[in-house]
This record gives sequence, C-alpha cells and structure tokens, in this order.
Amino acid sequence: MISNAALSRFRSMKVPMPAITLHELIEGVLPAGAFLVSGQPDSRVRWARTLAATAGANVNAVEGDLILISMEALQQNMDPERDLARIIGQLVPSRIRAIAVQGKLNIAALEAAIRNEMAVIYLPEDTAVNTVERAVIRYIMDLQAEIEREDAALQQELARQANGNFGLPAICQTLARTIGLPTTLHDARGFRLAHSLPPIDHALLDPWQQHLAILQDQELVAHFTDQSITSHHNTTIMESNRSLSAAITVDSTVVGYLSLVKLNAPLKHFAPIALSRGATVCGLLMAKSYALRNDTSGRTDWISAWLDGEPSDDPILTARAEQSMFDPEQVYVISTMRWTPGPDLRRTTKPVKPEQLTEQIRHETKQRRIQAIIGQYHDRTLLFLALERAQHTGRMKQYTVSIAKRMTEILGGTVICGVGRPGVGLTELRRSFHEAERAMNLSTQLWQEPHTVFFGDLSLTELLMNIQDHEQLKQFCQEWLYHILDYDQQNNSDLLLTMSVYFANNGNMAATAKQLNVHRNTLVYRLNRIAEITQLDMDDADVQLNLHLAIKAYRLLQQLEHQSTTPS
Repeated sequence: MISNAALSRFRSMKVPMPAITLHELIEGVLPAGAFLVSGQPDSRVRWARTLAATAGANVNAVEGDLILISMEALQQNMDPERDLARIIGQLVPSRIRAIAVQGKLNIAALEAAIRNEMAVIYLPEDTAVNTVERAVIRYIMDLQAEIEREDAALQQELARQANGNFGLPAICQTLARTIGLPTTLHDARGFRLAHSLPPIDHALLDPWQQHLAILQDQELVAHFTDQSITSHHNTTIMESNRSLSAAITVDSTVVGYLSLVKLNAPLKHFAPIALSRGATVCGLLMAKSYALRNDTSGRTDWISAWLDGEPSDDPILTARAEQSMFDPEQVYVISTMRWTPGPDLRRTTKPVKPEQLTEQIRHETKQRRIQAIIGQYHDRTLLFLALERAQHTGRMKQYTVSIAKRMTEILGGTVICGVGRPGVGLTELRRSFHEAERAMNLSTQLWQEPHTVFFGDLSLTELLMNIQDHEQLKQFCQEWLYHILDYDQQNNSDLLLTMSVYFANNGNMAATAKQLNVHRNTLVYRLNRIAEITQLDMDDADVQLNLHLAIKAYRLLQQLEHQSTTPS
C-alpha cells in the first residue's frame, strides 16, 4: 500500500495553464479573416493581453502572453515612440513569442518580428481587440476547467490502483484508455516492461500492434532519440516525432520511462499532464517494489518477537511492525497456515519447508492483488488480511479458502488453515492469532481433507464437541433435519447441501447460486421445496438459527463417527 504522505504529494501537483497553438486560436477563437503572417502555427500561448495605446504606457507582458495590438489606437495617440517595430523590440526581453495586430502592418515591423522569431497574426481592421482578449482568456479558462476535471478523475483512478496493488501494467491501461494513445513502459535500459493499446476500432487494432512490433523500443522513448526536445507542456517531459516520454525517478535516480506513442491527430491538452501523473504513480510503485525487495531478510522478524513476547511489549514492537507496512489503526484478521503430508501416508510427497510455503503464499497474494502482510512463525505462515471494517469478512473468507486450496494443489500434501476474529492493533491481533491456532488444531482433529476453520465456526464447534450426550445432539438433528435427509435419500437430491451453502453465504442468493453452480431460479425452487417439505417458515429467525445449528451438529457428528470407525 502506498503511504498517505506519498499520495498527498501526488494529489497536490498543480495543473499548469494550458498552452494553446496559434493554429488552434485562428481556427476556433479569433474572428473570421484572421491569419498567420509570419512564424510557426504550432507556437503556443497561455494568456492574452491588450497593449495599452496611451503615450508613455509601459509594456506589461510575461512569457507565454499573446499581445494584442490595435494599430488604429496607436495612430490616434500619435506617439512616435509607439510604432510597431519599436514595440516588438520592447517585447523581446519579456520573451514574447506571438502578437496579434489589428490593422495594417508595415515592412519594418514585419522584419523586426521575423528577426526576433516572433509570430505575427493579422486581425481584420474592424476587430475590437478587447473583445478578442476576453474571447481568448475565456477559451483558455474553459479549457483549464475541463483539464482539471479530467485530472481529478484520473488522480482518483490512479490512487485507487496504487493502493490496490494493481501493478504497472494497469497504469499503462488506464493512460491508454484515458488519452486514446498507445502507452509503453520501459526500464532505465530501454527494455519494455509493459504496453497497452487504446480501446480503438478493431480494424485499427492489428495495424497498431504491428506498428509497436516493428518499432524498436529505443524509438518509443523520446529520451533515447537524438531529435527529441524538451516538451513545451512540461520541462520534465521529452518529445520526439514518435512519442512523448516522462522519466520515472526513485530517489532522484531514473528507473524507467513512461511514453505515449503519437498518432496522426494532434495531442490532447490533457495528454502531457496525464503522462506526468502516470509517471509519478509508476515511481511510487517502483519505489515500493525496490524497498520490499531490499528488505525481505528482516521484514518478519518482528512477528516472532511479538508472539514470543508480552502484551506490554506491543507499543515498542508496533514501531517495528510499521516498517513492514503494518498500520496500527487498520482492521486485520490473522490467518495461520501449515503444511502437512496429508492423510494418505502411502503417497510419497516431498516435504515442504515452512519457508517454501511462506514464499509461495506471498507470491500468490501478490498475483491476486490481495492486501496482506505475510510472515512466518516457527512452522506456520501468518497472513495479516486487511479489512475495511470488522464486519466485512465475506471476501476475506473467500481469499483464505482459495489460497489454502491453491497451496495444496501446488505443493501437494495438505495445507491446513485457521482464522481468528478481526482486531485492531497488536494486542487485539494476538488474541486473533491464538483463535486461529485453535481453529487450525480443530481442523486437524476433525477433517482429514484440507479444511479452513473460521472464528465463528470455532466457538460453535467447540461448544458442540463439549456436549457429552451425543444422543441428545442426534435427537436435535433428527427433529430439524429428518424430512430433508429423508427426501434427499429418496430422491438423490441436494437439499441439505443447498440449505448449508445458503446459510454459509448469509442468505445471499447470488453467492449461493454461484457456489452451487446452479441458476438462481433453480435455487429459488429448492428453497421453496425445503419450506414445503419441512412445513417451516424459512423467514423466521428462530427457524433459521435452529436449522443452521442442526446442520453444524450433523456435520460434526458425521466427522466424529468417521473417526471412531477409522482404524488408527
């Protein structure tokens, strides 16, 4: 997870005033009849300012201004010091690169403009320069507001991806989708790490894939080409005839380049800003990756010290834990996992070291983009799974079950797992760890196949196991489940399984149907059939509680009976 301080710095980046080309102004803002007399149409301006025509007035201008000059107003004041050639000379120290002149131009003024590389736009004689000034400023301000809206949306998306560990390819995909240009990411040596194409028409997709394949990676990074120049949009961006590239830095060292590959259409004004944003987030993600890579040796030392120590040591150990991205105000759940050879001793399974299991789980959580701190305590792997709230345990349960199942598939043997209750801070999480240990031990007592026991199941199962009179439990199950069990046996159906999964998913129809791999209508039919067979009100809370408890007791009795009949 990227630190809040880093994300705050990212969000505090200001959006610069857009730079508008003279061609764009002539086509869309200036009055009909305006045209470029000298200079380049891709010269850019950021503001408009009308030159005061009164005698003795100072020339107030800053770099990036388009200076609007009314020859009619100058002639009315009859100031010999205010002829156009002299005015152009006075504008040069302010690095003015474009003027728009209403009225007739003389040769001396035009030569002065060409000599000082200053673009000149002709405005028709009936033009009111004050009106043009307001129109240009309004256009720039409207464009600025639009860019700021786009920037706010992009900031939010990039921050979400950075916090969610979506990875560098997701940054490329977001930029390609937002800007509509092919996006590439290279390391400092010029090797391509990721690229993404925009969601363009399929007819154009194949040519662009070929285009990217034909181009050498060095050509995609403007920093590597001799013809590249510093972009007028942003001094940290280089621009070539093929791409716009931003350097990615970590601790003032260039670690990569993020590039937008140009199409034939003009670049959007937002493109360089989006590129700069993307490069910043790439830098944060790469810095985090390097920090984790360099700190693997001592990243979980604090876990052993914490669990072997006393609660009074927790404040000191919290500071050490924070260096491994532990957040003392975050809600976590502790999950413990351990590898065992499995129940079938005839099967030869190569032993798996605890370090192997820990590394494999760390890799799996990273691949799934699961926010978790992974550590090791003796022969167990510990997962600190972050929750938005203590009540939001549904997704955590899915993660834990699927990870344990995946580890069993990869490593062989059996990976057993226990999960404690949510907690905040090391003191509460110590309790969560001990609950996870009890749950994992209970799993080994009751189930031979891989099984994950959660904190909610733990207390209930222990309670049921402590009931000495199993005949009383059997009678309870018979009273509540007899009709369902009898129907399943007579019709080879799965009503008991359906009810069990339904309760396990807290009555969520969509999740239950998905887990049972049946259509929602089929699930509704089965639940209605259960109500008809049992003659019970399935919406009654007490009925649901007794049925759920009966199913738990029935499963437990099955396991205990299996253990009693299995030879040791």
